[in-house]
Amino acid sequence: MVVVAARPRVRGDHAAWYGRGVTSHDQCTVSGDGKWIAARSGDQLTLHLASGKEEARTTLTAGGRLLLVGDDVVDVAIAAGRTTITTLALPTLKLRSTIEIPGEAEVRAVSKDSVLLARGKDALILRVVAGTTGFAPMMGGAAPAWAAGLADDQFLAPGARGLEIWDGATRRIAQRVRFEVDRVPRHAGVATAGANLWLCDHRPQVTVVRISDGKVQRIGLPAPADAAVGHLRSSWLLAELAGAPHAINLVTGSVDALPCTPGAPRAVVPRGAAATVVEVAEAEVRLWEIGAPAPTPSSGPLRLSLEPR
Repeated sequence: MVVVAARPRVRGDHAAWYGRGVTSHDQCTVSGDGKWIAARSGDQLTLHLASGKEEARTTLTAGGRLLLVGDDVVDVAIAAGRTTITTLALPTLKLRSTIEIPGEAEVRAVSKDSVLLARGKDALILRVVAGTTGFAPMMGGAAPAWAAGLADDQFLAPGARGLEIWDGATRRIAQRVRFEVDRVPRHAGVATAGANLWLCDHRPQVTVVRISDGKVQRIGLPAPADAAVGHLRSSWLLAELAGAPHAINLVTGSVDALPCTPGAPRAVVPRGAAATVVEVAEAEVRLWEIGAPAPTPSSGPLRLSLEPR
């Protein structure tokens, strides 16, 4: 059973309410090491430690896909037939660079210092290393319909010969894996310290595949999963089931409702067998504990304002 251990309510000083409700510009993401949370509501971007402590904030009007890559916050914005990559340094959120990629390059997955992009039929690797940002074609790989980020700049992606491991640092195919995925998933990711691939399609289930040998486990759901998100280091998956937020444990198979805002963007902060749910709603970052051994009576989640100061 999921236990929601709510923390004391915290709110910062602010001058005016900004962007009530959930919009397409509301986003949150967690770094691969689980240390950082980046959150955006409208053009307000904040950086937090996993505990929720705010480290920095800035205004970011780019409005694209928000990522944490290497030592940077990265915004990938597509407009007018080109892709603009904006990078901001951790932990200050100072602007580091802005580059443009011709064409529309969609994010497929992130791993450490690398981002796998799909631009038309081409697969590109974006590298964000030591304060520099660059991109180049993936050698031997066409744009994948889906992909999942592994550890250490590697990706699981469907290739011409089946499912493969692609290396972002060398931009080469590293090896084939021992199993196949017979349909294109709506959502996919890697979990449980990189041991398992999870996949969600139109069926009311999560398919969990052990990467080492291809052993398959299926977790039944009351409805197909929408907006599914997990973390490489966690066994928890968050998803909307028939419009209601749920937490799914990929080890125990538990499926439990969450008292979160329907439709709000979410992310997972790994905490051993437990986890923290991060959501952005109504110009706030909200943190919920799940998987704790016992409930902690309180009035609600930790709330951190995203309103302009």
